[in-house]
Amino acid sequence: MPGVTRFDLECHPRLDHDALAVTRRWADDRALGARGRERLVCLTLAAVQHGLRFGPTRLTILLRWLDVDLVRLDVTWNESATPALAGTDPHDVGEAAPIFDGLAREWDVSTTGTGWGQWMILSID
Repeated sequence: MPGVTRFDLECHPRLDHDALAVTRRWADDRALGARGRERLVCLTLAAVQHGLRFGPTRLTILLRWLDVDLVRLDVTWNESATPALAGTDPHDVGEAAPIFDGLAREWDVSTTGTGWGQWMILSID
């Protein structure tokens, strides 16, 4: 996709650290202000922490500008090392929903051909 920055990460115990590092680097390379940068980092962390509960093996982060002050963040989980716990649904964002509601203009959960994920649109002003 033109204009999209993609990061593919393998899941391991310090995945949250890696995901935050690439997100911060993207924000710094584009000179996002402190408020927009922290909003983006907090949304990434909430999505990563939610998704790790389901035993994924790979994570893809997509970042793209939608407008001069809007960024779209997609966090997609690919494959699963272990089946999810009985009764759990990755579409039930539970604890992450208040963070998504508070920091994103819009957000939702989606299913792809290889996995599932969250997308968020945030203002960087």
